[in-house]
Amino acid sequence: MASSIASTEYDANARTYSVQFKAGGPIYVYKDVDPATAREVEGADSKGAAIGQYLRGSFDFYKVDPSQDQQ
Repeated sequence: MASSIASTEYDANARTYSVQFKAGGPIYVYKDVDPATAREVEGADSKGAAIGQYLRGSFDFYKVDPSQDQQ
């Protein structure tokens, strides 16, 4: 995984792809991501480049601050 990416996760049921760029940093949750696109990102040699190519600008997203209490 790229050094700038702390974690990624695809939720097939919710069709969301979550990306945390720095440990403890905000999580970007891309909405309505199809399984084929998620597979492209997961299988890429560079996840950072794949996120830029397949997700950024193509899917709506929202930002989650993991330091906020999520109740």
